[in-house]
Amino acid sequence: MLTTTAVPSALPAVSERPPTRSADEPDLREHHRRPVDLDIFLTDLSGQTVLRCNCLNLSAGGIYATAPVGYGLAVGQRYELRISSPPAGGDNFLLGPSLGYATIIRTQIDVLHGDEPVGFAMRFDSAKYLPV
Repeated sequence: MLTTTAVPSALPAVSERPPTRSADEPDLREHHRRPVDLDIFLTDLSGQTVLRCNCLNLSAGGIYATAPVGYGLAVGQRYELRISSPPAGGDNFLLGPSLGYATIIRTQIDVLHGDEPVGFAMRFDSAKYLPV
């Protein structure tokens, strides 16, 4: 016998977004998050593609950042992360040392943080002591 499930016809408004966890669920993070506003660069494993993103918070276990929709970021993708060094009196940027490799574990539409509407969380392969 074939059964069907009703699908809502409209997506909920941004303010009605469900929480990521309920209030009685414990926070399972192992590391304290720090709010930041940094340019970060994601390099694919082949080293041929570099994506500039904006990091909003970071911890020894991972980051949360935003990126333009056109980057095509998806859960399971792996990148090498680098934090941008501040320019020395010019518009050029320098890539800082590698923070290591991380995997995207969550993506979401994030209209609350500027012009980059895709929010994403990445988990480092191993905990990092970060330079910022």
